[in-house]
Amino acid sequence: MPYFGIPIRNGLPIGLGSVAGFGIAPFSPESLFENGEQGAWYDPSDFTTLFTDAAGTDPITAIGAGSPKFVGLMLDKSKGLVLGPELVTNGSGSNTTGWDVGAGLSSLTSVNGEFVATANGGLSSFFSRLVTLEVGKWYQCSVTVRSPSSNSVTNLGRLRVEGGITANLAVQVSQEDANVTLSGYVLATSTSTRIYVSVQTAAVWGGSGDVLYASNVSIKSVAGNHATSSGTNRPELSARYNLLTYTEQFDNPAWLKFGVTISPNAGTAPDGTTTADLIYPSSTGSDRAIYRGGFSLISKTHSVAAKAAGKSWFCIYQEDTTGGAAWFDLANGTVGTVAAGFANATIAPLGNGWYRCSVTSTSGFSQYTAFAPVDADNSNTLTVNGTDGALIWGADLRPASQATGLIGPTYQRVADANTYDTAGFLPYLKFDGLSWSMITNSIDFSAGDKMTVWAGVRKLSDAAAGTVTELSANTNTNTGSFALFAPSSAAANYFWRSYGTGLADVTVTPYAAPITNLLTGQGAISNDISTLRVNGTQVGSSVADQGTGNYGNYPLFIGGRNNASLFFNGWMYSLTVRGAQSSASQISSMESWVAGKTGVSL
Repeated sequence: MPYFGIPIRNGLPIGLGSVAGFGIAPFSPESLFENGEQGAWYDPSDFTTLFTDAAGTDPITAIGAGSPKFVGLMLDKSKGLVLGPELVTNGSGSNTTGWDVGAGLSSLTSVNGEFVATANGGLSSFFSRLVTLEVGKWYQCSVTVRSPSSNSVTNLGRLRVEGGITANLAVQVSQEDANVTLSGYVLATSTSTRIYVSVQTAAVWGGSGDVLYASNVSIKSVAGNHATSSGTNRPELSARYNLLTYTEQFDNPAWLKFGVTISPNAGTAPDGTTTADLIYPSSTGSDRAIYRGGFSLISKTHSVAAKAAGKSWFCIYQEDTTGGAAWFDLANGTVGTVAAGFANATIAPLGNGWYRCSVTSTSGFSQYTAFAPVDADNSNTLTVNGTDGALIWGADLRPASQATGLIGPTYQRVADANTYDTAGFLPYLKFDGLSWSMITNSIDFSAGDKMTVWAGVRKLSDAAAGTVTELSANTNTNTGSFALFAPSSAAANYFWRSYGTGLADVTVTPYAAPITNLLTGQGAISNDISTLRVNGTQVGSSVADQGTGNYGNYPLFIGGRNNASLFFNGWMYSLTVRGAQSSASQISSMESWVAGKTGVSL
């Protein structure tokens, strides 16, 4: 389960009400929309709202398990994902009245409350019917299918909706009674739409005599302004914070060895597994250590679990022109000398002689972080006898701002770039600054001129402008729009714009990347209000004349301007857009909620 975090203010949990034991109802962002307010609430920590494809046929259930998870559909929770009434007449399968039969079916009957479709080996082995939808609305579509053991192929169920989804799932011929539900989502582009259920293999229509049992053919509207992406433009869902890989496999070639030998799985690690590695010197001379390179080390926290195994002193250092080193006494559990370039050195007992040694770099270039057993404090000498060294396990390197607090544990196991521990770590959507972005249907904000936007983000670069979210394809030219940028140009800033028929821009500095913040933008066109809050504090405002009118009816873009430029380089923990003026209490409660998702303190 993902870790959601509990925001703290003045030593007390906030924004959670009775969850903290105070006897009041817990705050939910859904309450911001309970009076019909237009907008959207996206929560990447809720995996039930995420799918790898824009049609929503492939749900995301977990991350960090060996392959990246790219998000093609992110459901908007602002309306509670409430489903509308059933729009498919006679979809249960109790009878076939009203269903059209394709030329590739020899028969469509109803047996024991199921459709029974038999293919004749020709084209168009489907049955279908028209449904009436509302253009611009989202619909959840599904059908339950199964295959009899007499079928000769294994891919038999298919659901298709014109202009929308095509979902394929295998139905095993050996499991006659195993039901499979095919489901997906479609944004209606036509009022008159046809839904098809097909007897079909992966590539061709069903063979002669192949049979499909089907029931519960369904189309229901699903409230909300859902966001989509496709192909190589999809953002990635992640919860990785440790920059290192092979964090328990120091014999892996990714770890450079200089004058040392690694004996893998030589001892019992702090977690009870036999995954601790022995590191010991194998030659005389300097630089007898293991290294990892390719990182900008400034303001990074380096840590590793270590246990004396002949050498009672242990050193963490960075190999670059600015130096930086810290020594740890593994016999007594104390910190020794901390040289210039390092700070905040700590040693924490893990039991059975193990300690987590940690230090933060205050300077550094893209060189190496290194670990080494040594003979004494503030010394690089290391007597070689072929056995004495230290047991090591669980290396971790991350930005110092993510080393403590709400983000998660101080150590994250990472096997490779896509295989890592997620328990306790806040998930986020990763945008690459090159092409990854999302878009919604047009959201009609034209009934009002007030707007509130909350976003939990980590900005990774200030090299170019990055769109967190923007209403319309371009707020430079489209009236009745707003935008939130991180940054607005090649600068260390955040930017908020509210635009009636006149622009009111707010730029706040300095917020140099990499940095994690909760951003709250507020706009009110008729009142000429445009403000930007960072981590719960208003830091910028504009009283420029915003002219007249309300906000418009445009798509909402996430991560890029018009999905074509100004791509955001960073992480998104949460995004909520509310087409209404929000009270001080609503703003505070929502900021507390977003802070807990983002890992920032208010």
